[in-house]
Amino acid sequence: VDARHWLTGRNLAHGAFATAQMALLSALLFVLLPGTTGTDVGLPILAFPFGLLTLFGVGNVLSVYHPRRFHFDLSRRDRPAPTSFVGLAVALGVGVGLVTALRGVASLLGWPDLAVLWLLPLCGWALYRALRPWALRGLDQRREALIAVVAGE
Repeated sequence: VDARHWLTGRNLAHGAFATAQMALLSALLFVLLPGTTGTDVGLPILAFPFGLLTLFGVGNVLSVYHPRRFHFDLSRRDRPAPTSFVGLAVALGVGVGLVTALRGVASLLGWPDLAVLWLLPLCGWALYRALRPWALRGLDQRREALIAVVAGE
């Protein structure tokens, strides 16, 4: 299987599951908190694609360079590499910084926050596209080593 197809398939599977969860949580928000408006869920809905694409990009790179063996028994899981924590913390920091910067731009221009936060999904897509070639290159170079680690050989 071509590495590009494998990586895309993996991201699509994770994305479909996460999108279904987000849709359910958004629907529950309206049910559990009466009086919730579309504006109230605007930031989470605009931030979701950014977060998802950021995690795809960072996660693809981290999973290639710091693979973990899959265990069917949940009581025996490999611990994530410290690099994974650092990578995801940096991604979270970038996201918080970006949202803060966009909200600052909105207030300087006198626009509502949602008017500039629509840029979040575009920023997530740009980050994902920037990290994807790096992950694919690593996947091609380390294919046999990755199979050995994941299969537990």
